[in-house]
Amino acid sequence: MLAASAYAQGGKPIGAVGATPPEQRGSGAAPGTAWHVSIVKQIQQERRYPADALSRRLDGTTKIDFAIDRAGRLTDIGIAESSGHPELDQAAVDALARAQPFPPPPAELPGETFRFTVPFVFVPRRGEPSSPPPSPR
Repeated sequence: MLAASAYAQGGKPIGAVGATPPEQRGSGAAPGTAWHVSIVKQIQQERRYPADALSRRLDGTTKIDFAIDRAGRLTDIGIAESSGHPELDQAAVDALARAQPFPPPPAELPGETFRFTVPFVFVPRRGEPSSPPPSPR
């Protein structure tokens, strides 16, 4: 599982938001492994822990189902499993939308579209303030 901290404006860690490597349905092909990792890294760069959700110490896992075409464009996105908190679910959808376009799949992978499911784990870290520090004026 690849997990890392989410960052607020100014680069301060505000809680754990993780994404595991996407599960591509209908593929057992090793040629796509590096491609999968690159997709995860791209998504991780765009994830955010919503400040309001953090201040209320909301946590949960949102599973996002999405499809990418051969050009790396996001063609479909949906919530496969809700965290139970609309703001966390929306943050996961927003991260995916910001992350596109994705790298195109390897030529040796068959198909025109590729479906994935990615879990986003939102967990406020212990000892962290419930809200990010104020930014200097």
